[in-house]
Amino acid sequence: MSAAKALADDEARLAEAVETADAVYFSGITLAILSPERRAYFLRVLSKAKARGAMLAFDSNIRLRLWPSLDDLRAAIGEAAKVSTLALPTVPDESDIFGESGKAAVAARYTGAGVPEIVVKAGAEPALVVWPGGRQLVGPAGVVTPVDTTGAGDSFNGSYIAARLQGLGPPEAARRAHATAGRTIQAYGALV
Repeated sequence: MSAAKALADDEARLAEAVETADAVYFSGITLAILSPERRAYFLRVLSKAKARGAMLAFDSNIRLRLWPSLDDLRAAIGEAAKVSTLALPTVPDESDIFGESGKAAVAARYTGAGVPEIVVKAGAEPALVVWPGGRQLVGPAGVVTPVDTTGAGDSFNGSYIAARLQGLGPPEAARRAHATAGRTIQAYGALV
């Protein structure tokens, strides 16, 4: 068994780590590798962190082969959205699973679940950034020829979260995230 699959087994250690964090990033892969009982506990811990004001960033990062069924996948993403303060979904992954058409529909589902800040990514296309009081399409600054797209989403997410924690607004954070992802895909191996 991988260490990641045991991340919610030591309840006290998990609670202590999340309790002191300013931000927690998790994904659909995180949810998929946990047993249903451990996943429920993990989400309860995150719910407490949300209540105290921590940033809880969620990327659905859909990997169908990790889930026993589409119903389980959809339910877990719905539960994760309820505890998240920032959602970083990707079209067309989300559209394919939930039957939605486009970025606005994906954003609307997360908004309906109570997520206040959403960045719907779409590869080289502009991301739809939604936050309380604002909504904007933010695209990459220029055209980039990809060499290897490995890590593009993770580098986008990391850069976006870091920019927000540094106090930048959502549109500027998205611009920085696009720039980081653009640099990442111009080399092999997801390195910046």
